[in-house]
Amino acid sequence: MGSRMDQTVKIIECPRDAWQGLPTPIAPEVKAEYLRQLIDTGFTHIDAVSFVSPAAVPQMADSERVLACLAPPDTMEIIGIVVNEKGAQRAIRTKAVKTLGFPYSISSQFLERNQRQTLEQALAPYPALPSLPEDRLSFDEAAKFQAIDYIRDTFAPKYAVSTVDGVRVDFGDGWGVVRASNTEPAITTRFEAQTPARVAEIRALMLGAVAQFKREHEQA
Repeated sequence: MGSRMDQTVKIIECPRDAWQGLPTPIAPEVKAEYLRQLIDTGFTHIDAVSFVSPAAVPQMADSERVLACLAPPDTMEIIGIVVNEKGAQRAIRTKAVKTLGFPYSISSQFLERNQRQTLEQALAPYPALPSLPEDRLSFDEAAKFQAIDYIRDTFAPKYAVSTVDGVRVDFGDGWGVVRASNTEPAITTRFEAQTPARVAEIRALMLGAVAQFKREHEQA
């Protein structure tokens, strides 16, 4: 009760984590061929590369070359790990990375050992952006998961959409998340953007889609 066994599960394969722990680097062509086999197998979400200091993780210094050899299709979500703005810029320049991963830990010892950063240094390049606190809206229990699918289909043709946890829409200058509660007849929302005005606009767009779903659902 309160859960949906038929909800989509997103499986992310992560060869990058294994590669970076090896004592010696693997040739970029070999990595690309392995990634190609994963794609041929049916994986659509792969944590494949990282853009960090070659001195810290020499095994991943060839990430740009790996992606150039791979030339992944547009349907693939290639995830690249970054720890600072320089790494993010490298990842974006490849035009192959769809998602940036940021490995932040609340353990100061782990960050110092793994990224050579303090807690403050790790967050310094990422200033807090205007956001709205999570909101909970009552919703028809029988229709809440359909609403999430509707929002996904509404925005997916134009914007980057993730369905890892509910549906997240990336508008470029902000994002919004709508989730269906697994424990009660409700959906939750969260919005963030570069300016307060844009936060309000994104909220209006996504809640507008929720309202449109309600109207169509009531007429069905």
